[in-house]
Amino acid sequence: MADRDARRQINLKGRHLYGTADDTHWELMREFNAARAKPLIPPRSGPYAIMVECEPHALIEVGGAAEGRYEVVLAGSALLSGHTLLPPGLRYVHGDESPQPIEVGADGATIMLLGFDRDAREGGMTGDRLSVAAAAAIERAL
Repeated sequence: MADRDARRQINLKGRHLYGTADDTHWELMREFNAARAKPLIPPRSGPYAIMVECEPHALIEVGGAAEGRYEVVLAGSALLSGHTLLPPGLRYVHGDESPQPIEVGADGATIMLLGFDRDAREGGMTGDRLSVAAAAAIERAL
């Protein structure tokens, strides 16, 4: 990590957070207009991963993401920030203000919300050689 001050502030012990769809049950979550959701890594953990199954034409308000969040379309389609996204399309949001809501397509959608906390954000990729290689690997995977 190029930023030495940020490097000193991150959790140097590291974390291993793990959750699978097979081990998690669907539940109705008010925060997503009663859409079915699987909190694979619950928000109380800091970073989180929540799979949301949306009905056709639903409007999902996801709120702000102070430390950043990826919203990944896994199945179906969704209109995010004026762009129709098909799998594996994604939107990245960052900031306290709520982004435009997710507008679910005619066939419904399954969307993964991947939120960060401060440790994850501070330990993120920079312009160093390892980070550039990791970003390229992520791009190839999508």
